[in-house]
Amino acid sequence: MVLRFMPVSTYDIGQVEAYFSHMAEQGLFFKKLIGFAVFERGVGEKTKYHLHPFGKPFGKTRGKLDEELRLQLQSAGWEYISTMSKAFFVFKATNNETKEFPTNSLEWQKGIEKIRSTLRFAFFYSQIVILISLAMLAYHSFFTNYPVYYWVKYRLLIFAFAFFFFGYEAVLKYIHIKKLNHYLNFGSEYGEKVVSPPTSTFRILNGIQLFLHLFVVFVFIYSHLVSWEKSLTDYQGEKPTISLAAIEKNPNLQIVNFPDSSSFQKVHWQSFISYDWTELAPEVYIIQEEGVIETKDTLQVYSPAIDSEVYTLRFQFLVKPYLREAIEYQKDLLFFEHITCEALENTKFDQAYFCFSKNYQGLFASIGKKVICVDYFGDKDLTEFADEIYQAVAE
Repeated sequence: MVLRFMPVSTYDIGQVEAYFSHMAEQGLFFKKLIGFAVFERGVGEKTKYHLHPFGKPFGKTRGKLDEELRLQLQSAGWEYISTMSKAFFVFKATNNETKEFPTNSLEWQKGIEKIRSTLRFAFFYSQIVILISLAMLAYHSFFTNYPVYYWVKYRLLIFAFAFFFFGYEAVLKYIHIKKLNHYLNFGSEYGEKVVSPPTSTFRILNGIQLFLHLFVVFVFIYSHLVSWEKSLTDYQGEKPTISLAAIEKNPNLQIVNFPDSSSFQKVHWQSFISYDWTELAPEVYIIQEEGVIETKDTLQVYSPAIDSEVYTLRFQFLVKPYLREAIEYQKDLLFFEHITCEALENTKFDQAYFCFSKNYQGLFASIGKKVICVDYFGDKDLTEFADEIYQAVAE
């Protein structure tokens, strides 16, 4: 099996047929198209190829060749090879005396028109996705106060790749439509049966296609494989932050731990730890603990809670803007409280900030490429535990 990039548009019928014939003379016989053109090695010989659009009488079911017709064509010297681009049946003939492929011009034209209509729909669909992706990117990059925060936390790089991917698809569909328009205007004999050398345009487009496909597949598969979420009672490993018990130091503290019925996956817990991987943050830990401490007054319950997010960013230059925007985002999130933020001096962190209000305390700090955001709701002084938090993150 030999793989080759298609050097021409797969909808440029004359050029594709000529390309397959050219390869057959070199001993490579087309078998199927899977992004790459797949060839089988053999003894080189002159071979004619024919691409015929889906449609009657070649198949009652789209993409499935009628078996009786296949046998008739085979007896006439035309061997069925495979389908291509979900639009064409591919045939070949090795006997030089084989007559031209029996084509009904009206049926052939109808088949081409159907393919063109499908491509037009796909082209307009690509344009809609491009506009949506562009709007999302523009809004979160230029019209919010937290562009870096959104790009890192909400994986906007995927939207960027969606924009480029569907942009590529739209360009390719446009080229295909232009080719089919020529065939509809000039008939099935349009185009010289000569293989043009691979153009830089198609080399670039094929390269973009391969890269985008591999990247998207890698992101989804890898992130799914490495990400996990566990209840804190089931988790036995080290946590990159301080625990609620270490802050409260109360033997009566009980960690709230039961399934959250609103969760789609039914695996989220009120007290949990999760790990994730993103394009701009290859390590993301989110730890949430909620506790209950019974008081002598049975009418009152003290319920401290701590939420920690630890990001290991891929690039150092993202650290400062991400830290700054994470603070601003939290202040806006708790807009109903007056939050004061100040720099923390004499800590081991590269930079650290303490934010507080009547009911809230937050520590935002960085070490190298790591950023930690700790939100604490309780009566203790979070700044007293800065060194312990540093130690947990640094390790």
